[in-house]
Parts: sequence; structure tokens; C-alpha cells
Amino acid sequence: MANIIGRLFDKWAGGRQRKDLVTFLGTLRRMDDAQVGFIVASASDVRHNLAELHGVDLMDPAQANADNPKLMFEFTTQIFNLQRKKKAQEAAVLSVWVHTLRVPLRPELSELGIEMWAELARGFPHIERAVADFKEQSGMEMRTAGADSFPSGMSPKSAT
Repeated sequence: MANIIGRLFDKWAGGRQRKDLVTFLGTLRRMDDAQVGFIVASASDVRHNLAELHGVDLMDPAQANADNPKLMFEFTTQIFNLQRKKKAQEAAVLSVWVHTLRVPLRPELSELGIEMWAELARGFPHIERAVADFKEQSGMEMRTAGADSFPSGMSPKSAT
């Protein structure tokens, strides 16, 4: 009986995660390229901070999950908190990584994950401008080395 309940919950969770990714993908598609560039630059900065502080490599999502099984849950909790505080842009930045981390755990999300990164790639040419604007407004630097790279298994080219 417990196994049946576990499978039902897993099926429900998978459907919910798919819906969340489809919704996020729709949000990205409605953004202009410069807005997407800011999301990519910010996501890159988060990636560098996590690597520096905790040794987590988000560019290898399968390994990041294996090394840090609670990471996706922690990001998801932060996203809910940011959404409650009406900080949609910050939530979107973490959503990039939550959805990226979900793909190795749910291969049925792979195609949507690749589509998400194809949308994020629209922002690659705008990363430098986003960084400059952010520095001008906040006085803070963003670390964006490798921001125009795809995490393992997320390259639109890997879909072919």
C-alpha cells in the first residue's frame, strides 16, 4: 500500500514539476532578450557563489543533485519565500537552477529543460549590458564567467 501511495505522489509531483516548468518557459518567452540576459547573468552569479561557498557545480546538475540531495528543496523554499515577498525576478533566477536540477531526476522533463535553456540563450548576447547596468544601479559586481554556456545535458544541440 505504501508503495502505491509513493507512486501516486511521485506521479503527482512529476506533473506539478512539469506544469511549473511549462509556466516558467512561458514567462521566459514573454521576456525580451535584454530581460533574459539579466536572468542569465544573475543565474551565473548564483552559480559562482554556490561553487565558491559550497563547492557545488550547477553546470553538472546530475552531480550537484548527487552531492547535495537537499539543494533543489532549499532552492524551491527560497523561491516560495521570494514569491511571497513579490520578488519575481529573484525567484526567476533561482527557478533556472531548480528546473535544471530537476531534469536529471525526471528525464521526462528533459525536452522542456532544453527548451528552457534555448530561451535563456536569447539572453547570452545581452549579458555584458546586464552586468554593466547592475553595477551602475547597485555598485556590485556580478560573476558571469561561462554564463553563455549550457549545463550538462541542456544544450539545445543535445536535443538533436
